[in-house]
Amino acid sequence: MKRALLWSLGITALIAGVVVAVISRIDAGFIIKQIAALTERATGQALVCENPPEISFFPPGLSLGKARWGEISKGQGMAATVKSGTLVLELFPLFSGNMVIKEIRLDNPVFEMRGNAPASPEGEKTGTASASQGQHAASPPPPTSPPPDYPADLPVELERLVLRQGEILWDDGSNKRGHAKNINLSVENLRRREEAAVQCDFTFDVMQGKTDVLSGTLALDAKLRYEAATLIFRQSSVTFTPLKGRIPKDAGPVQLACEGSFALAKENLRLQTLRLTLPYNVKIQAELDLLVGKNLSVKGKVQSSVIPADKYAALLKKMDSLPAEDAKAAPARTAAPSAAGKKHPSGEKTSWPLVDMRISAAGVHYGKLGLNDIAV
Repeated sequence: MKRALLWSLGITALIAGVVVAVISRIDAGFIIKQIAALTERATGQALVCENPPEISFFPPGLSLGKARWGEISKGQGMAATVKSGTLVLELFPLFSGNMVIKEIRLDNPVFEMRGNAPASPEGEKTGTASASQGQHAASPPPPTSPPPDYPADLPVELERLVLRQGEILWDDGSNKRGHAKNINLSVENLRRREEAAVQCDFTFDVMQGKTDVLSGTLALDAKLRYEAATLIFRQSSVTFTPLKGRIPKDAGPVQLACEGSFALAKENLRLQTLRLTLPYNVKIQAELDLLVGKNLSVKGKVQSSVIPADKYAALLKKMDSLPAEDAKAAPARTAAPSAAGKKHPSGEKTSWPLVDMRISAAGVHYGKLGLNDIAV
């Protein structure tokens, strides 16, 4: 018994020694350079690690320090920073000299987007005047860009991707700001032609000057698969809970559950099942086929339970009584031109969307009044 125990300890120590020896040969700088080159090819800007990575033995991989990507200059641009992270490598490929990333963990990632304010009304008038002066001149149609080439399969594979306590900051330069915080994202089994389990939740605020336009929480739970440039989603649900702003707490939570697919090249969204749960126990079910391309079309059917119109009227009245957006911070608005007779930049008339829908409701009640079994 004692001899068997000693043999077991010896074999374990030998395996551990071999693992340590193999991991010690990892060129951390080479891996970081490959990642930097990959991000530069994909985005145009490389990932910069401010602290050199450290080799981790258990689990085998790299411990990353602070890193940054992108730049914000003169109030516009995109940038991202990461406080720390971990790259976990597959163990057995290391013995043959190959490095396969198994898992990525990022702590406190922050993504920031900033842009310039929209053009002033004076500039818009000048542009309109210039256009009217040259309306008799034949202007060539703008060049049409080729459709984007979507990859047939996932460019990378991972067993797990984890983002913890992330943030997204957005500012358009005209006192409109957005802030998503406490972002937690988990993606399991990110493999080609396999189903990945995705979970994400965060809180957010949308501001107009000093006014809260909307604040709330969002939670996503879905099973996704990417195949042949098509995103297939199953058992997917999004839950929105308002906290403050233009939508009061009484208007939530709202949950959307659906299954379907989205063909990226054709811009075709097909919802095999859609279930929308609203306040006051209103449930809506639908089957939709939405084509987003040049000519918008919507086909399908929608069914609803009994709608308490009086309760929703009270809710809308409460929303109207909430503080409006900051008038000083809001940019000046000009009357939008009529859509009638509006033409596409290429010279073609804008076509109306094709709608083929069957809508039915168990009833609409307002106090003691009500209509039942409504169908359109």
